[in-house]
Amino acid sequence: MNTMTTTRPVVETVRMAPNNIDAEEAYIGSLLIDSEMIDRTCGMLDSSDFFIVKNGWVFSVIMDIHLSGAPIDFLTVCNELERRGQFAEAGGAPFLSHLLNATPTAMHAYGYAEIIKEAAVKRKLLGIANDAAVGAHNGCAPVDVIEKLQRELNLLKLRVAPEPEKENELKLVPELPADVRVDCDWTGAGSFLNGYLHHALCVSPMTPEAFHESAALWLIGVAIARRLKASLDFGEVYPNLYIGWIAPSTLWHKTTALNIARRIVYRAFPHLMSPQDTTLEGLISDWSGKEPENLATLPESDQGIWRASRNFSAQRGLIIDELSGFLAGTGRDYNAGLIEVFLKLYDCTERLDRSTRGQGLIIVKNAYLSFIGASTPMAMYQHMINDRLWADGWWARYALLVPDRDRPEYFKPSESTEPTDLIDALKALNAKLPTATWPDAVEARSVIFVPDALEAIDRYFKCVGHDMITDSLDYRLWAVYGRMTEKLVKVSVLLATIDWAQQDSSSNVPTVTMAHMARAMVIVENWRAISHRVIEQTMMSEGNRFLQRVLHCIMSAGERGMTFRDMYKSMRDRQPYEIRDALNQLMQACEIEEVALGPGKRGGPGSVRYRLARGR
Repeated sequence: MNTMTTTRPVVETVRMAPNNIDAEEAYIGSLLIDSEMIDRTCGMLDSSDFFIVKNGWVFSVIMDIHLSGAPIDFLTVCNELERRGQFAEAGGAPFLSHLLNATPTAMHAYGYAEIIKEAAVKRKLLGIANDAAVGAHNGCAPVDVIEKLQRELNLLKLRVAPEPEKENELKLVPELPADVRVDCDWTGAGSFLNGYLHHALCVSPMTPEAFHESAALWLIGVAIARRLKASLDFGEVYPNLYIGWIAPSTLWHKTTALNIARRIVYRAFPHLMSPQDTTLEGLISDWSGKEPENLATLPESDQGIWRASRNFSAQRGLIIDELSGFLAGTGRDYNAGLIEVFLKLYDCTERLDRSTRGQGLIIVKNAYLSFIGASTPMAMYQHMINDRLWADGWWARYALLVPDRDRPEYFKPSESTEPTDLIDALKALNAKLPTATWPDAVEARSVIFVPDALEAIDRYFKCVGHDMITDSLDYRLWAVYGRMTEKLVKVSVLLATIDWAQQDSSSNVPTVTMAHMARAMVIVENWRAISHRVIEQTMMSEGNRFLQRVLHCIMSAGERGMTFRDMYKSMRDRQPYEIRDALNQLMQACEIEEVALGPGKRGGPGSVRYRLARGR
């Protein structure tokens, strides 16, 4: 029996060398926007790492200008390209304008550099492998091929080794292992954030970009209004966020930045916002859907907003301009229990019962709060050192954000049109989700995660929620680390949801892809690093305040000075060793001096007093 064998035709495929042009352009755009990013990514790349030759030219020009100490801007880069005869071939002014306009923020320059570096290393590996194959094919001695291959690989290994020096503030932050990171191209994920950053940085350019980014995520969370959730092995996670901005007054323009989000949310869906000024009793009443007594006297437009808000009575957003004032109010009698209620609102409890004499039993169903507030380090000090707020998990639920530098560089706000595209995107999201009808709430739909995204969550959960929690980690950060995975899930769902709302998709729920997971991890890892900065600044502030307190105590005693015993009596809230340590620090700083005042009564040892140092 004859059998016929068929041979599959050989099809030659041409594979493009590994590259990421979008990351190259975004990285160069980041350097043009913020030249400080050059120092932060210094040593990671050289011009040969760029796949597109003209991108390497522009990078080389930027680096040379930076090394010369000259300012880096659009004009200086154009002039240097022109001097080198590369201006026209590089695309001229239109190309540089494209790089600036296509890069809304310089915040992720490090991530772009890592993407470029990885692609460059892969190209180099392919080149080394090809050279070895050619050498072996051409009859070179195996020993020579192996030695050359080893030399090339050793050189490459030196290039990809981690940089020995990192920013000082990040040295105390445990590094995320390579096998936990999600390394994929996320430049197209969550484009709404790019648009928001572009608008917000025009209006308030001196506000930290992390503040603006978190505000964009908060807006998406308000729009979702508990209509989506992530159903995971460890429980259900709803995509609401608690965000706190902590920065000194005036310089960082926190109120201006909050007003950007406030204007957008009230133009998109005012009915999803909770009243800012209220008592606990008033808030619970409003969230239960109870009709206000003065409803009939309100203008018809306001009555319409209230009727719409009643459908989402317990699924709201809230902006607090002064977070410390809000926390101070929680200690008053009429707000007793407010902290506990807000913890339950964050956790999206299905039922919250509260009984009062005036209103009887009030029931809040399917709670969901997206909260954002701002304050100053001075005002927040007493709340940040409150062990109860840390122990109860209050601060662990927050994304607490502080600036990454002492002072912002001055930038003048530029003209910005009404952000209709951002408002329309949020309106489209709100319309794409089902509408509730009071008193029945909408059943939350479960978003879809691609399998790789679920595996990434599991790896991150084990690493940050278990492996990194050791005795070397500040005890206040244990709960923060324990909730980092929850924040990762929330942010990835927010990114996937806003993309889904802007797509012509037949699916009734968003899908979290690896691109969403990668961008979410960059954001949340930045929050993790900032949490260390918050703790460090809090401890520094606490120490300085106590030193000032001790110094003031000694000053009030006058020329005679003050004994340690007298000092301890006036500071019963402090341990003796803390006072001793403060005195030693003040003496080393030549602020105070120790004075022996002769033998004590009955011939005992003389007393020692502390007074202001002479010539201070």
